[in-house]
Amino acid sequence: MTKREQRLDALADALAGIRRGLVVCGRLDSGADARAALRLTEALDWPLVPDATARLRLAAEGSTAGPAAPYADLVLASGAFREACAPEAVIHLGGRTVSKRLRLFLKKHRPAPCVVARPDARRLDPDHRVSDHVETDVAPFCNALIERLDAPAEREGDDWGRSWKRANAAVARVLDDFAAGADGLSEPLVARLVSRHRPPGGAFVLGSSMPVRDFNRYARPDADTGDAPRTPVFANRGASGIDGTVATAAGVCTGRCEIAPEGDQQRPVTLLLGDLAVLHDLGALALLRERPVTVVALNNGGGGIFHFLPIAEREEVFEPHFTTPHERSFEQAAAMFDLPYERPTTPEAFTAAYRERSRSGAPALIEVRTDRRENRALHERLESRCRSG
Repeated sequence: MTKREQRLDALADALAGIRRGLVVCGRLDSGADARAALRLTEALDWPLVPDATARLRLAAEGSTAGPAAPYADLVLASGAFREACAPEAVIHLGGRTVSKRLRLFLKKHRPAPCVVARPDARRLDPDHRVSDHVETDVAPFCNALIERLDAPAEREGDDWGRSWKRANAAVARVLDDFAAGADGLSEPLVARLVSRHRPPGGAFVLGSSMPVRDFNRYARPDADTGDAPRTPVFANRGASGIDGTVATAAGVCTGRCEIAPEGDQQRPVTLLLGDLAVLHDLGALALLRERPVTVVALNNGGGGIFHFLPIAEREEVFEPHFTTPHERSFEQAAAMFDLPYERPTTPEAFTAAYRERSRSGAPALIEVRTDRRENRALHERLESRCRSG
C-alpha cells in the first residue's frame, strides 16, 4: 500500500460517522472537478457551500447532492445560526473563497478534521486551522475518497442538513422579494439579474472588489441545463486583481480550452466589473470588437468597497484619499472602440438590454450608475432582513 493510499484510508476513518460537516468549494478549474465535488458531497451527505468561482454556485439548487447553501455568506450573517450550526469537520476543495464571513466562521469554531485538497503546494490557511493539506487534482481525490466512505448512517432527529437548507431558503425568499419589489437599479440587483438572465452556454468574468462579492452573495442559483455544471465563472483574485480584467474576459471568450464550444464559435461572456476596473484596463476594450463580450460596468464614481471600512466615518480624509472619486461615464469610451452602448435606469430596461445584447453574438457595454453611500445602506438592509428570515 502506498503512502497516498494510507493517507486516504486514514482520512476516511477520521470522517467516519461525522454528520455535522461541510463541503466548501473554492475555485474549481474544470467541470470534471465540479462534478466530482458534487459526488463527494452526496456520498458524505453534508451541506455544500459553493464559492462564486466553484462552477457550482449557479447550479447548486439544481443538484441532487444533498442540501446546498449557495447563499452561505448571507446565511452566516445570523449570529444565532453561526452558534447553532458549528461544523465538526470541513473538506475544502479547490482554491480560495470570496466570503470573509465564512472564513471567520470556520476560524472561530475550528472544525477538525479540516481538509484542503487542491492542485497547488501553496497553503490557503491564514488562520492555521487546516489539519490535512493534500496537494492533488480535485476529481481524483474526490473519487478515491468516495471509494473509501461508508454510506452515511441515518440518525433519528438529525437536523443538520435541514437547518442549512431552511436557512438558505429563508435568504432566497428575502432576495426574491427584494428583486420583485425593486423599482431602481442597484449593485446587488444587477448581480441577481445577470445570473437570472444569462445566455445559454455563456461564462462570467467577475471584477474584483464588490462585483465578485455581490455575485457570491446575490446571484440567483438556478439549475443549469444539460450536464450540470455548465456555467463557468472566472475572477482575478489577488493583490492586483483589478488590473487586466477586460483582457481576461477577451481571453475567456476565445480561449481554446475546456470551456470553449466546439469549432470556431466563441462563448458569450458577461463581464461584471466596477468603474475603476474599467478605467485600469480601458485600452483592452479594443479586444472586444469582434468578441461576444457584454460588459456590465457598475459606475459608482469611485471605490465603493471602501465604504464598508471604518475609515468611511472620517469624511474629511475618506472621500479624497480612499474612494478615488471621478465623474466619468463610459459612453465615449464605448464609442471610441465601436461598442454598442446602453445606460438603463430601471430593472426592466436593464433586463431587456442585457438579454438582447448578451445573446446578440456581438460585444456591448452596458453602464449602470449607482451611488456608493446608498449601496452601503442597501447591503446593510438586506443583511438585516436575512438575519431575521
